[in-house]
Amino acid sequence: MKNKITILLSGLLAAAAFSGCTAEGDMPSAQPLTAIRAVNAGLSGVSSRSQVGGIADDGSLVMQWSPGDRIGVFGASQSNVCFTSANETAADETTFSDTGTFSGTPSTAYYPYTEGAADAAAVPVNIPAVQTYSDVTSVAAYDFKASSSAERQSDGSYRMRFRSMVTLLRLQIDLSAVSGLAADETLLSIRMTAGTGSLSGAFTCDLNNPDAGLTPVDAAATLTVDMAGRPALSRQVTAYAVAAPGCTVGTKLDFVITTDRHVATFTATLLGTMEGGAFYDVPLNATVLANNGAVIKDVDEPDEPAEETANCYMITTAGEHSFYARQIGNGDKGIIPGAGFHVTSSKINPKSTKVLWQDTQGFIDEGSVRLADDGRVYYTATGNTGNALIAVYSGDDCTGDILWSWHIWGTGDTLPQDNVITTKSGSSFTIMDRNLGAFLSTEDERLQTVRTDEAERKVCSYMLYQWGRKDPIPNSDVYYVDGVATNIASSYPVWQPATLTEATIAASVLRPGYIINKPAAGDCSSWLGEDNRLLWGDSSQKTVTDGGWTDVKTIYDPSPVGYRVANSATFTRFITPDRTDIQMKGVTGFRTIDGVTVPNLTYDYIQCIVSTEMSGTTERWLPKGIHRNRIGFACNTSDNKSKIFGYGIYFRQTGDDTEGGYYPMGGCRFPNPSGKRSDYALNSYLWLSTSDINDYSAMSMHLYHFYWLTGSGNYTEPDKGLSGTGYNAGVVGMVKTKYSSYNLNAYGVRCVRDGSASGSTGGNSYDSSYTDKGVGFGVE
Repeated sequence: MKNKITILLSGLLAAAAFSGCTAEGDMPSAQPLTAIRAVNAGLSGVSSRSQVGGIADDGSLVMQWSPGDRIGVFGASQSNVCFTSANETAADETTFSDTGTFSGTPSTAYYPYTEGAADAAAVPVNIPAVQTYSDVTSVAAYDFKASSSAERQSDGSYRMRFRSMVTLLRLQIDLSAVSGLAADETLLSIRMTAGTGSLSGAFTCDLNNPDAGLTPVDAAATLTVDMAGRPALSRQVTAYAVAAPGCTVGTKLDFVITTDRHVATFTATLLGTMEGGAFYDVPLNATVLANNGAVIKDVDEPDEPAEETANCYMITTAGEHSFYARQIGNGDKGIIPGAGFHVTSSKINPKSTKVLWQDTQGFIDEGSVRLADDGRVYYTATGNTGNALIAVYSGDDCTGDILWSWHIWGTGDTLPQDNVITTKSGSSFTIMDRNLGAFLSTEDERLQTVRTDEAERKVCSYMLYQWGRKDPIPNSDVYYVDGVATNIASSYPVWQPATLTEATIAASVLRPGYIINKPAAGDCSSWLGEDNRLLWGDSSQKTVTDGGWTDVKTIYDPSPVGYRVANSATFTRFITPDRTDIQMKGVTGFRTIDGVTVPNLTYDYIQCIVSTEMSGTTERWLPKGIHRNRIGFACNTSDNKSKIFGYGIYFRQTGDDTEGGYYPMGGCRFPNPSGKRSDYALNSYLWLSTSDINDYSAMSMHLYHFYWLTGSGNYTEPDKGLSGTGYNAGVVGMVKTKYSSYNLNAYGVRCVRDGSASGSTGGNSYDSSYTDKGVGFGVE
């Protein structure tokens, strides 16, 4: 049976008396309106409010005002003035007050108040696709009512009639006798999806013409009720949800009922048209499920995701995004048999989720992050630039173990560009135009001659990684945990296992927010107690020259979809063909190579874009990005060794490259003992996918402190270096394309396209219009 939600006076209407009387008892139009009296007209004409009450004699559902309810009021000369209720308990009748700023005659009003709703003809209405139900007050967050007129009363007050614009669903849940479900299971959520029409989303309401109903802006077919109390199936439970009106009789409704152990799905038919101002009983019991052919399966049987998955997802827009959270990394194909990985299956069954940290305040709205029944984590980005780490847990309310975590990378307005890079042996592949997690920077910011904090952060800040781990470590000086700024320039959370046996891959997965030190006991200089050379899918060590990998991209690879960590041949073009490293220690003279004046060095010159300066009639050579004069002090230190002469170098990535690929010097972090940031804006280290021939070591590409040194070795007199005299004069620096490092150090990563995923768009990004493809709800 369909029952009407009636609001105050007649049937579907609610009345609110506006009182703001003078001492004589009347209210001239020029006087400020200071209070609104909302009066319950009695049970025969039940009011519609923000809290569910009882059932009236006429079968309508009683709604009540909750403490702190707010309404927005419009007048001829004023818009959206907020009034707040004064009642301390749920009430059929209460007084609403403003701050004394409203004057004139009220014309329209709505509930609940929304800041910024300036147009009475298009008041925003948001019916969330996921609604948390804890008790009868939960409805307050989702209800919406409108009033299109004000009636002046004989005492000078005004009475407004409200009508509910949404549909209320009353879920009567009794799953205790459902075959295949156990009484001690707990109910997590109920999801409903309409075959046609909308159940949730963004709408607008014209307060001047409420008969027109709600106008869709970004409507969705799905509505999920999250059961906050996690009631046992042995209990009979009543819950409420607000839905968009409009689904018509005969609409197919898909249900997904999720417990802590099972998922029940069935499809039913809507017996009536869903109207605003009406409520509908939705019985969910053994008879309904049996009559509609419910299918029950274990939650240990997650569906395969429809898209490729990875440990990093790039986004380019603000709004709601999501990723599949029941599969780790890139799935089962990223698990190498016999390689000693911590799992043999990529499937997990998380129960909750949260943001662990973000490097840009408010980048992710932490209150928006939720784990839905379809196995996806949904989150809302407030902007498109920043980094965040989101984890899922084995228990409710972010309790139990962290099962996995994902890096969200806001790359700006566009995804990173792909560039072609060739190796010294002549093979080529595609490389990202920036380090993983980097902010988008301009050439002006990279080549600045006066240091600024903002430009330095944009150029040098990117994510750091311990070799073989998937979890990003920010190299910024501040990050945000639970919205609170924390300084991490001089320290970062460090975990040190007590013994070699505690230092495992599984232990690292549990601690994505930590840099891991070597075990306190045992002969090991690694975060991992037992050496594993396949964590990033390449056991070739130093021997690869053709740009290949020995194995597949793994579940521990931190790269987005379609990319993987660069291998040991990637950067070999940056120095002369017969070397793996080149160290420049000043200039004894200059000579011309390919028409360019370059340092007269035994080791020849690095393959970079050339920048020149004139000293009289002599042209002097510099790597583009490096200045002759220092531009400031890294990390605000006065140490001479920390003077900045440039933030990075433009390397020639192919033989005919005239633009160059930019490689910034973002430094690194070491776990012993504090995890402090080192060499920021001075050196650059980029991990390669392969391990070293030595135990517990891996290969990296290293750029070391390029600067202009004077003939006397005095940093404060850079002009003397232009003479080019003396072994210690001129450009000083070092490039190593195969540099051995302990794998517990945290370095940057530059991603290259995975040949097995050629043509991929490079990362999964979901805009705010994403609609869940899973089945939903309905009842007959």
